[in-house]
Parts: sequence; structure tokens; C-alpha cells
Amino acid sequence: RNIKILMVCLGNICRSPLAQGILTQKSKKNAFIDSAGTASYHIRRSPDPKSILVAKEKGIDISNYKARKFIE
Repeated sequence: RNIKILMVCLGNICRSPLAQGILTQKSKKNAFIDSAGTASYHIRRSPDPKSILVAKEKGIDISNYKARKFIE
């Protein structure tokens, strides 16, 4: 059974991409992990450099993620 999880924060450049990276690393192969923001401030921007650094320190690469807005 496939599991889908969406991590959400305001702009999708700090908390949610970091959470997506962590959960993706820890999840089983049958889980689909994604992230989005509730606002459209940062669409198509990379995660904040601080979030990229925190992830990198834990061996997780989120540098290629792009911000997107959550749409119902």
C-alpha cells in the first residue's frame, strides 16, 4: 500500500522542505513524501540556505527542491 505525506509550511522554503528531506530519508520506499506552502511568496525558489545547511549536516540534500504552493 502506498502512503502519501505532504509537509506544509507558509512559504515552502524552510520548514517543510527540511521535513520532506528528513522524512524521505527515513521512510520506506513505498511512501511518497512531498512539501508545499500555503502562500505563493517563493514559488520555484530553492530552500533557504540555512535549511540546506542543516539538512547537509545530517547527510540530506534538499538543494534541488523547488518551492510550490499547496492547491486543493
